[in-house]
Amino acid sequence: MIEADEAVFFALFDIAAHEREKLDRAEGLGYGYEERAIEIQGFGRCFCYVASPTHIDEGLAPYSWYKELVVAGLEYHRAPHHYLEEVRCVDHNIDEDEARHKENMGIAAAARNGI
Repeated sequence: MIEADEAVFFALFDIAAHEREKLDRAEGLGYGYEERAIEIQGFGRCFCYVASPTHIDEGLAPYSWYKELVVAGLEYHRAPHHYLEEVRCVDHNIDEDEARHKENMGIAAAARNGI
């Protein structure tokens, strides 16, 4: 849960209406994630995906490739250095699915290289 004195950093994307169903599926809407409407000054009503309380397990750690994708995104969007360092310090697990690990680490590397 985000406390009143904490900040959340995010990137805002504009997607075409016909792409929404694919994004909902990819983000797990209805399968551990819920949609939340939020008001963002200068942009108006937006939405985000939030983990359902029933699916939050503080003992879980992300796969290393997922963490690398998040770090690459934070770097690209110039997140504050202290926040980036906090994410870099998050414990992670190695994905036993070697093909998925390799594919996603490649995506993260390409994102860092601007490809």
